Amino acid sequence: MHVEQTAPVTDAPRKPRRRRLFVAAVLLGGLIWCAPAIIANTSLRQQILPALAPQYPAGIDVGSASLSWTARVELRDVTFLDEQNETFLHINTISTGETLWRLVTNSDGLHPITIQGAEADIRFRADGSNLEDVIAPFADPTSTIWPGVALEITDSRLKLSSQPSGAEAILDNVQLSVHKSHEQGVT
Repeated sequence: MHVEQTAPVTDAPRKPRRRRLFVAAVLLGGLIWCAPAIIANTSLRQQILPALAPQYPAGIDVGSASLSWTARVELRDVTFLDEQNETFLHINTISTGETLWRLVTNSDGLHPITIQGAEADIRFRADGSNLEDVIAPFADPTSTIWPGVALEITDSRLKLSSQPSGAEAILDNVQLSVHKSHEQGVT
């Protein structure tokens, strides 16, 4: 009796290179997906506003952040210092009207921003004010087109004080709405 021996049928082994590329792509995709959460929950959140406004002349501290590709951006307990290292502006919440994905993929148009619970401390002196010191680096006298803005400021407080005279004024419950397209020039 003749028994025919056949080799067992095996699937051809996958190429290890393809497997490694697949694993690397999955890991990279996972890292990109988790990047907003990593930034929000580490000291990297301190780099968000300085990256968006590198010309700001003093320190910015972000207390906490909520970042996700599919949700609105929210920064909480944000403090802007002036050149004398004193609090110039404290904001309870800065939030966007659009998701992080939309902000990253669409640089055109207005992206609504809401500032809630801001407290500004503007101090006047004989040669100017801390407000002038802070905004001076942003002023470009040759520019006729500024970026568009859709800004809502709610439940805020403005303190104005004059160091030479000691006079002080406080405005409570400040509400402000600014809508300006990027095509509009400076007037």
